[in-house]
Amino acid sequence: MGVDGNHAREKSPDHTATSLRTLSPAVGAKTGIAEPGDQGPNNSWMIAYQGDIAVACVVQGGNFGDQSAGPAIAAMLTTAGQ
Repeated sequence: MGVDGNHAREKSPDHTATSLRTLSPAVGAKTGIAEPGDQGPNNSWMIAYQGDIAVACVVQGGNFGDQSAGPAIAAMLTTAGQ
């Protein structure tokens, strides 16, 4: 079963990986947070793939995946695609 990023984007226009919306070809991604309890702010993470390239990023104290890890993921995928 294949993944159609454009189909997913149409079905879920308010997805959380908004920092990757402008990349082409389409990107599949998952964002998240790791809650350290009362040890400080949440850590953010994002994993993404574009074609045969996969990348991951964790930002300690980043709070939300797209806000902190998203720009790094976008930069990695853009650089890898050049």
